[in-house]
This record gives sequence, structure tokens and C-alpha cells, in this order.
Amino acid sequence: MANNPINGTKYILSTATGTAGAYVTAVCLTSNGFSSSGDRIDTSSKCTGGWEKSIDGRKGWTMTAEAQKIPGTPDTGTMSFNHYFALWKAGTTFAAQLVNVDDEDDIIRGDVAITSIDNTAPDNDVATWTMTLTGQGEPFITALP
Repeated sequence: MANNPINGTKYILSTATGTAGAYVTAVCLTSNGFSSSGDRIDTSSKCTGGWEKSIDGRKGWTMTAEAQKIPGTPDTGTMSFNHYFALWKAGTTFAAQLVNVDDEDDIIRGDVAITSIDNTAPDNDVATWTMTLTGQGEPFITALP
């Protein structure tokens, strides 16, 4: 098997906010991603010989999306800024996944809540919006059952 890079356009962020198991994508995505982090709890003391020592602490993760702002009702199977804004305003937790459209086993998924959503409208440029989805519990790297 060759070690060929994957084109980023193959990854799509989709969310399940309505019908059970039905995932839809944000309309006109320009970028999306996954990020994880973990805290370390310092256990250094006079007993560690002058060396730092730590244990595993709390972990967290986010998914991000950037998309073009589209007027009116989006195409079937997609969600617009207005839909995600309503979810943020209501404090809704929902399922999200970052999927490689060419490989059904290349999926990062989990429950999320929108912790930021921004709308940008620069002069003489395309209006865009971005959102950060903060993980609620453990993420999974797996195909859906």
C-alpha cells in the first residue's frame, strides 16, 4: 500500500440534529477539522530527583467548521448558519462526525455542543461563518454501526 496523502476535500463535517441516525452537512463548507488535547497533573516533588513527573488528567476535543454564508433555505441534506445558530442558542447537544467520503471506516464522531459561532461579512469578499463544536464525553474513531 502506498503512503499517499489524502485530499482534505474528502473530509466532511456532518451533524445529526433531527431524524435519528440522519446526518446532514453544513452547507458550502470551506474547511473543517478535529482537535484534541489533554491535561497533565503535576506530581513532581522532592522525591522525583529534580525531574518533572505527571499523571494523565482531563481530556477534551473540538470540531471546527468554516462555510460560505448562503441566503434562504439550503439544499436538502445540508444545514445553514441559521440552523446552527438556533442550536447554539438553545444549548442543544447533538452528534457530529468528520467523515472521509471515500472510506467509511475513517470517521471521528461523538456528541458535541456549539461553543462559538461567528458570522463574518468582509467588504468585497464572500460572507462566511465559523463554528466550534466542543466534545461532550469521549470521541470515537470508527465506522458507524
